[in-house]
Amino acid sequence: CTSDIYALEVLYYLRGRGIHIPQDAGLMGFDNIEMLKYVEPLINTVSYPVEEIGKEAVKLLVEMFEGNHAAEDIILPHWIAEGGSL
Repeated sequence: CTSDIYALEVLYYLRGRGIHIPQDAGLMGFDNIEMLKYVEPLINTVSYPVEEIGKEAVKLLVEMFEGNHAAEDIILPHWIAEGGSL
Protein backbone atom coordinates (compact mmCIF):
# COMPACT_ATOMS: atom_id res chain seq x y z
CA CYS A 1 0.00 0.00 0.00
CA THR A 2 1.14 3.58 -0.58
CA SER A 3 0.69 4.39 3.10
CA ASP A 4 0.13 2.60 6.40
CA ILE A 5 -3.33 4.14 6.69
CA TYR A 6 -4.33 2.40 3.46
CA ALA A 7 -2.72 -0.82 4.69
CA LEU A 8 -4.90 -0.64 7.81
CA GLU A 9 -7.98 -0.16 5.63
CA VAL A 10 -6.99 -3.16 3.49
CA LEU A 11 -6.43 -5.24 6.63
CA TYR A 12 -9.90 -4.31 7.88
CA TYR A 13 -11.45 -5.12 4.50
CA LEU A 14 -9.71 -8.50 4.19
CA ARG A 15 -10.59 -9.53 7.74
CA GLY A 16 -14.23 -8.75 7.01
CA ARG A 17 -14.10 -11.26 4.18
CA GLY A 18 -12.39 -14.00 6.19
CA ILE A 19 -8.99 -13.52 4.55
CA HIS A 20 -6.14 -14.03 7.03
CA ILE A 21 -2.85 -12.12 6.97
CA PRO A 22 -0.25 -13.49 6.21
CA GLN A 23 -1.68 -16.99 5.65
CA ASP A 24 -3.92 -16.01 2.72
CA ALA A 25 -2.42 -12.70 1.58
CA GLY A 26 0.60 -10.53 2.31
CA LEU A 27 0.29 -6.89 3.29
CA MET A 28 2.83 -4.09 3.36
CA GLY A 29 2.52 -0.40 4.12
CA PHE A 30 4.65 2.71 3.79
CA ASP A 31 5.41 5.30 6.52
CA ASN A 32 5.94 3.24 9.69
CA ILE A 33 3.33 5.15 11.70
CA GLU A 34 3.06 4.67 15.48
CA MET A 35 -0.45 3.24 15.22
CA LEU A 36 0.90 0.03 13.69
CA LYS A 37 2.14 -1.16 17.08
CA TYR A 38 -1.49 -1.72 18.10
CA VAL A 39 -2.35 -3.99 15.16
CA GLU A 40 -1.99 -7.76 15.00
CA PRO A 41 -0.23 -9.02 12.99
CA LEU A 42 2.33 -6.24 12.85
CA ILE A 43 2.29 -4.85 9.34
CA ASN A 44 5.53 -4.79 7.37
CA THR A 45 6.22 -1.22 6.29
CA VAL A 46 8.82 1.00 4.66
CA SER A 47 10.44 3.36 7.14
CA TYR A 48 12.45 6.48 6.38
CA PRO A 49 14.10 9.35 8.32
CA VAL A 50 11.39 12.03 8.42
CA GLU A 51 13.53 14.57 10.31
CA GLU A 52 16.41 14.17 7.89
CA ILE A 53 14.05 14.73 4.95
CA GLY A 54 12.91 17.99 6.54
CA LYS A 55 16.47 19.13 7.19
CA GLU A 56 17.53 18.41 3.62
CA ALA A 57 14.47 20.23 2.25
CA VAL A 58 15.29 23.34 4.30
CA LYS A 59 18.94 23.23 3.17
CA LEU A 60 17.83 23.06 -0.47
CA LEU A 61 15.43 25.98 -0.02
CA VAL A 62 18.14 28.11 1.59
CA GLU A 63 20.52 27.29 -1.26
CA MET A 64 17.86 28.26 -3.80
CA PHE A 65 17.10 31.56 -2.02
CA GLU A 66 20.81 32.35 -1.96
CA GLY A 67 20.97 31.76 -5.70
CA ASN A 68 23.07 28.62 -5.48
CA HIS A 69 22.43 25.63 -7.67
CA ALA A 70 20.80 23.00 -5.50
CA ALA A 71 21.82 19.35 -5.69
CA GLU A 72 19.93 17.35 -8.31
CA ASP A 73 19.42 14.13 -6.36
CA ILE A 74 19.51 13.44 -2.67
CA ILE A 75 19.15 9.84 -1.62
CA LEU A 76 18.34 9.19 2.00
CA PRO A 77 18.31 5.81 3.73
CA HIS A 78 15.14 3.80 3.99
CA TRP A 79 14.46 0.31 5.29
CA ILE A 80 11.76 -2.27 5.77
CA ALA A 81 10.42 -2.44 9.32
CA GLU A 82 9.54 -6.09 9.52
CA GLY A 83 6.29 -7.21 11.02
CA GLY A 84 4.38 -10.41 10.47
CA SER A 85 2.22 -9.53 7.49
CA LEU A 86 4.28 -11.06 4.67
